[in-house]
Amino acid sequence: MKKIKKIMDDRFKQVYCTDCVYGLGLYNYLTNNKPIPESCHTCFPYNPEDSVEKIKRKHYKEMSKEHIIE
Repeated sequence: MKKIKKIMDDRFKQVYCTDCVYGLGLYNYLTNNKPIPESCHTCFPYNPEDSVEKIKRKHYKEMSKEHIIE
């Protein structure tokens, strides 16, 4: 008998721009008048502190421990 694997579907999970690997670039755009990161144009970055479904933020990549600078 085969086991059935459960597939996690996180497309509708609420995510924040500030938790994305491109979040710092977006922050610099909003506060320091720097160019907006190319990947942010299609991710609804109008309010980065507002959560939006992951499926609407097409280039969203969650920050992992490797991305955190201490």
